[in-house]
Amino acid sequence: MKYFDGIKYLESKAATAVGYGYWEAGREELLFLGEASDKSLFDIASITKVAMTTLLLMDLAQKNEINLGKSATSYLSEFEKNINLIHLLTHTSGLPSWRPLYAILKNQNDFISYLNRLELENPPGAKRMYSDLGFILLGKLIEKIYNRDLCSVLKSEILEKHQLNELTYQGNLESSQAIPTSLGNPYEKKLTAKYGRQYEQWREYRLQGEVNDFNCAQVFGGLAGHCGLFSSVRGLLKLAIIIKEHPQYETFTKTTRKENALGFAKAEDVLKFKFSESTVGHHGFTGCSLFIDKIQQKILVVLTNRQFGGLQKNGEYPDWKKYFRLEDS
Repeated sequence: MKYFDGIKYLESKAATAVGYGYWEAGREELLFLGEASDKSLFDIASITKVAMTTLLLMDLAQKNEINLGKSATSYLSEFEKNINLIHLLTHTSGLPSWRPLYAILKNQNDFISYLNRLELENPPGAKRMYSDLGFILLGKLIEKIYNRDLCSVLKSEILEKHQLNELTYQGNLESSQAIPTSLGNPYEKKLTAKYGRQYEQWREYRLQGEVNDFNCAQVFGGLAGHCGLFSSVRGLLKLAIIIKEHPQYETFTKTTRKENALGFAKAEDVLKFKFSESTVGHHGFTGCSLFIDKIQQKILVVLTNRQFGGLQKNGEYPDWKKYFRLEDS
């Protein structure tokens, strides 16, 4: 495998499935190891931030239906904080990274009022702090603009528009198509205790075809601005090509704040791998990665189920990022 040592990764017992896709100037290379096949659907977790939320905002920017410099309040009148879309897209909004929303909210309709009560951890624009909450808010903003729920917008504006049959979401797939992930949500259990919250309605079974992220699964019905997509390797490669050729690609990948492009990760210490300085991408907590380099005309997709074996002794899942390598052999 070019750029990723999938064999050594599987030998480490960190996962049971690896799907690999490499595209260079029109030439495509696919490889599947372990339990993976060309039909396998992986929970791509936070790659949803790029593959759905950012792409939809690129479309809206192209149609002049949003102004990236405007505050979120301009589009979501019920949101009260002075944070603009660039802040949200670059993770510089000051909103906290994560909270156990399933233990806090009655339902997703309480989300924005909850954000209004939250104290910002930094002034907007001051610091990059990766935030699921910020991208959930962007998902709500998209729903408001389209006056439809995210599932409906995703289906019409991405899946049907681009004929992407190998990209989908929890409510639109057969569980047998999906690669299994973790046994319940042990990581969220640990974090919930850390935040001093009580919660009892945990999933205690092997997750397959259900979104791993518990906020997404329990509060937002399986799809939110921060995660929820499932994809095959080929499906994500197809989508990456669409993103690469989008009229707004240059704007979204060259506009940076604190080394983060608009929706895309850009800093080397975040990506852990680059083709060149023009590489952008994103990781998903389930063990998935996407890298796009328009100048080099290269795309790399690596999909794994790193949560299958559970937490390590250090309380973390195994790290798949350390198996990326710069050489192409």
